[in-house]
Amino acid sequence: MTSRSLSRAHGVTIAAAIAAVVIGWAYAATARHAAGEMGLPLDDSYIYLQLARHPFVYTRGFSSAGTSALWPIALAPLRWLGVWGAFLACLSLFAAVVIGVSVLAKKIGGGACSSIVAVAIVLGVPAFAWTALSGMDVALTAVLLIATVGVLAIDPLERPTRRAIAVLALTGLARPEAAVLVLVVCLASAITRRQWRWLLPLIAPFAWFALNRVMTGHWMPASAIAKAQWHQPGFAWSAWWSDLVKNTGACLRGIWWDAASPLPQPRVCALLYLVGVARIAAWARREQRFGVVGVIVGAPLIFAGATLAATGLWTLHHYRYLMPALPLVALPIGVAIAPVARWPRSTWASIGLAVVCVAAVARIAGPRHRVHALTYAQGVADTNAQVVKLGRYVGEHLPDAVLLVHDAGALAYLSDARVVDMLGLATEGMARIANNGPGARFEWLESLPAEQRPTHLAYYRSWLGTDDFFGPTIIDGFLPYKFAPERVAGDEQMTLAPIAWDHVGTGERPIDARGDLVDRVDVADLASEDAHAWSGALGVRSWADLSARWSLVGRDARMILDGGRTIRGGHETFVIARTAGQAAQLVVRSGGPSQVTGNERVDATVLRVSVDGHDVGTLALPAPTGQFVEVALTLPAAGATSRVEITSPRPYRVFHWFVLATPAAPP
Repeated sequence: MTSRSLSRAHGVTIAAAIAAVVIGWAYAATARHAAGEMGLPLDDSYIYLQLARHPFVYTRGFSSAGTSALWPIALAPLRWLGVWGAFLACLSLFAAVVIGVSVLAKKIGGGACSSIVAVAIVLGVPAFAWTALSGMDVALTAVLLIATVGVLAIDPLERPTRRAIAVLALTGLARPEAAVLVLVVCLASAITRRQWRWLLPLIAPFAWFALNRVMTGHWMPASAIAKAQWHQPGFAWSAWWSDLVKNTGACLRGIWWDAASPLPQPRVCALLYLVGVARIAAWARREQRFGVVGVIVGAPLIFAGATLAATGLWTLHHYRYLMPALPLVALPIGVAIAPVARWPRSTWASIGLAVVCVAAVARIAGPRHRVHALTYAQGVADTNAQVVKLGRYVGEHLPDAVLLVHDAGALAYLSDARVVDMLGLATEGMARIANNGPGARFEWLESLPAEQRPTHLAYYRSWLGTDDFFGPTIIDGFLPYKFAPERVAGDEQMTLAPIAWDHVGTGERPIDARGDLVDRVDVADLASEDAHAWSGALGVRSWADLSARWSLVGRDARMILDGGRTIRGGHETFVIARTAGQAAQLVVRSGGPSQVTGNERVDATVLRVSVDGHDVGTLALPAPTGQFVEVALTLPAAGATSRVEITSPRPYRVFHWFVLATPAAPP
């Protein structure tokens, strides 16, 4: 085939690839100009760069930090190029997406018009470009979804080809949502085709999940544990379902109806999408390839459904969870423009409609791309000013530091220091502590033996819950001026400082009460709560709740620090150890700050105490005014353990329950 005939046959595809590269370089040029140097707009992107050095391992030991098992492996050959390697990989895959969409739209739609419109939609959604070029797994997942449609549309289906098995296996490793899609495709194909070989691609994602289970105790990657609603405190299925229905409606309106939708002319796109799905279904019936329409329709539903069910979020910062399926939304829109065989001069009519669509998309997408390129550059500038700056400093000046961090990507990647990720993405087992709020984080840090303590904090000051762990500031990372309409940074100030341990342990004993300490329930200390079978009515979770709602750090003028909780439902239960056959004192620590972020103001109340099912008295708690307050109640003699139940007509705060031996009366 000559170059001239090649350009005729594949002109749209070649033009689409060139346009994708131009858009990608425009984003990079904007970032370099605005930020001063190239970088990545999300700290999570640096997590993948760190994993690309040694997949499945972070700074020490196995890590399931990567939501995608495949992306760190794909990045590994380019890891020596750093952020440019990640960007070039994303740019190549971004171009591959539009090439795949062009080819598939032409095959299914039957003409170049379908290809032109489908490509225009992909390139005309700046949110897709932003996320695909961000250094995350978006573009890779999108390519594999397109490849999945391709093998189902082209390859023989009686027995899966080696190419189909490989594509499906790799897709299953791209993201957990893609693994669900592959599971459905493989099971449906194995049943309808009566060919067990369709189950072979499932080996790869199952091995990935099984490795997570063996090494970490949970099947899903750490990001699912850290972010999914059902792993959060206060989760209730009824509230989850109610919010899911509400958020799903908001998401559908936001994508298919509202003017602020990422799609150009969303209502027109919605109509064309329905027409295109109908035409693809007719094609699939004619060709006996029902899997094609199943993947094209099912993948966006699975990706959007998983995002809404787990996080309820769909803003710009979270489009990366939805955008891998965007090319499969663009395909039906393009196919809707395909020539209609029985319509006279349908080809010319379709060409005219395609030209109108492309012009309309370009008119809308141009200004939007400029805004998103600025937002991309803002993200680069912000990460460079905070995590990149601090990470480089640690690498140059504190090579032996052990960092306690909230954003674990650039700090670990650029310093190569050991990090303890409080969020729980890169450090296994931390997600539950982080999800339970500042009080739980404080208690965990307080409980660490000296030899296991991190040496330095690289943290947002306002996020840890207390300033008392911050030693003298070494260096601050302040956000630069805001030049984009939106930014995705966590907070204004990130601080690098040695950790001060001066006030740990100050709240471990009663302040005024006398007697030998027999047992204590350290509220908000998850290990202590678990050991005492503690449960408290903390309230029902709403999707927008921050972790600060679930625990707090109290600090009074006596420099006593303690973590605690607000018991919104007025009910607690726990088990205490006692000296068998002797009376004891039960002491509750309450009070603390009157108003704390994420926690309601509480009033004075009276706690009714029941021990082993018997009512033993009350504890009167004043309204918090800043100081810790301790109130005691004598418990009658009982066995070696007792189950305590607390009820209150109002919400209250609690930091500690102490059990003290009551001295024997003199003879």
